[in-house]
Amino acid sequence: MFEDPPHPFGRLDSPEGTLVFGRGDALVCAVNSGAEPVRLPEYGAVLPAGGALPGGGILPGDTAVWYAVDGR
Repeated sequence: MFEDPPHPFGRLDSPEGTLVFGRGDALVCAVNSGAEPVRLPEYGAVLPAGGALPGGGILPGDTAVWYAVDGR
């Protein structure tokens, strides 16, 4: 009934308390469900974020962010 999407979603390695997933090589979403900030790779241009990001790949606690990996 449904065809496989051309760019499927997949989970990426991430620290405990976080969930990072991407769609093909275009989008990545990172969620930190913990209270403490974590350092993640800087995947690309920041799209919407659920809070202020201090930069340097730091994702504060209780925050989510979307990245445009290829700069779109």
